[in-house]
Amino acid sequence: DEKAQALEDIGLAIGIDGGSLDFRYWRGVIADETGDHETALSDFSWVISLDPENAEYLDSHAWTLYSLGRFPEALGDIDPAQSVDPDL
Repeated sequence: DEKAQALEDIGLAIGIDGGSLDFRYWRGVIADETGDHETALSDFSWVISLDPENAEYLDSHAWTLYSLGRFPEALGDIDPAQSVDPDL
Protein backbone atom coordinates (compact mmCIF):
# COMPACT_ATOMS: atom_id res chain seq x y z
CA ASP A 1 0.00 0.00 0.00
CA GLU A 2 1.31 3.43 -0.96
CA LYS A 3 0.57 5.11 2.37
CA ALA A 4 2.33 2.39 4.34
CA GLN A 5 5.35 2.79 2.07
CA ALA A 6 5.22 6.57 2.46
CA LEU A 7 5.15 6.22 6.26
CA GLU A 8 8.14 3.90 6.11
CA ASP A 9 10.05 6.28 3.84
CA ILE A 10 9.28 9.31 6.00
CA GLY A 11 10.30 7.34 9.08
CA LEU A 12 13.67 6.69 7.45
CA ALA A 13 14.00 10.38 6.54
CA ILE A 14 13.19 11.38 10.13
CA GLY A 15 15.89 8.96 11.28
CA ILE A 16 18.35 10.94 9.17
CA ASP A 17 16.97 14.42 9.83
CA GLY A 18 14.81 14.27 12.97
CA GLY A 19 14.55 18.04 13.13
CA SER A 20 12.73 18.46 9.83
CA LEU A 21 9.36 20.11 10.29
CA ASP A 22 8.28 18.97 6.83
CA PHE A 23 9.03 15.30 7.47
CA ARG A 24 7.24 15.31 10.83
CA TYR A 25 4.27 17.26 9.46
CA TRP A 26 3.78 14.94 6.48
CA ARG A 27 4.17 11.84 8.62
CA GLY A 28 1.37 13.29 10.76
CA VAL A 29 -0.80 13.86 7.70
CA ILE A 30 -0.34 10.31 6.45
CA ALA A 31 -0.76 8.83 9.93
CA ASP A 32 -4.02 10.76 10.33
CA GLU A 33 -5.27 9.57 6.93
CA THR A 34 -4.56 5.96 7.89
CA GLY A 35 -6.35 6.27 11.24
CA ASP A 36 -3.27 6.52 13.47
CA HIS A 37 -4.53 9.69 15.11
CA GLU A 38 -2.26 9.43 18.14
CA THR A 39 0.90 9.46 16.00
CA ALA A 40 -0.57 12.30 13.95
CA LEU A 41 -1.36 14.27 17.08
CA SER A 42 2.15 13.73 18.40
CA ASP A 43 3.74 14.90 15.15
CA PHE A 44 1.45 17.91 14.81
CA SER A 45 2.08 18.89 18.43
CA TRP A 46 5.82 18.66 17.81
CA VAL A 47 5.79 20.90 14.72
CA ILE A 48 3.50 23.41 16.45
CA SER A 49 5.93 23.59 19.36
CA LEU A 50 8.56 24.83 16.89
CA ASP A 51 6.28 26.94 14.66
CA PRO A 52 3.23 27.90 16.74
CA GLU A 53 1.85 30.39 14.23
CA ASN A 54 1.71 28.04 11.26
CA ALA A 55 -1.96 27.92 10.30
CA GLU A 56 -1.60 24.65 8.37
CA TYR A 57 -0.09 22.90 11.40
CA LEU A 58 -2.78 24.27 13.72
CA ASP A 59 -5.54 23.28 11.30
CA SER A 60 -4.21 19.72 10.93
CA HIS A 61 -3.87 19.43 14.71
CA ALA A 62 -7.46 20.63 15.11
CA TRP A 63 -8.80 18.08 12.61
CA THR A 64 -6.96 15.28 14.38
CA LEU A 65 -8.38 16.35 17.74
CA TYR A 66 -11.81 16.46 16.09
CA SER A 67 -11.29 12.92 14.75
CA LEU A 68 -10.55 11.80 18.31
CA GLY A 69 -13.76 13.42 19.58
CA ARG A 70 -11.85 16.10 21.48
CA PHE A 71 -14.07 18.92 20.22
CA PRO A 72 -13.28 21.72 22.73
CA GLU A 73 -9.55 21.28 22.14
CA ALA A 74 -10.09 21.25 18.37
CA LEU A 75 -11.97 24.52 18.57
CA GLY A 76 -9.09 25.95 20.59
CA ASP A 77 -6.80 25.40 17.59
CA ILE A 78 -9.20 26.79 14.99
CA ASP A 79 -9.27 30.35 16.30
CA PRO A 80 -5.49 30.86 16.24
CA ALA A 81 -5.27 29.16 12.83
CA GLN A 82 -7.94 31.44 11.38
CA SER A 83 -6.32 34.53 12.87
CA VAL A 84 -3.18 33.64 10.89
CA ASP A 85 -5.05 32.49 7.77
CA PRO A 86 -8.72 33.55 7.57
CA ASP A 87 -9.23 31.34 4.50
CA LEU A 88 -8.99 28.13 6.54
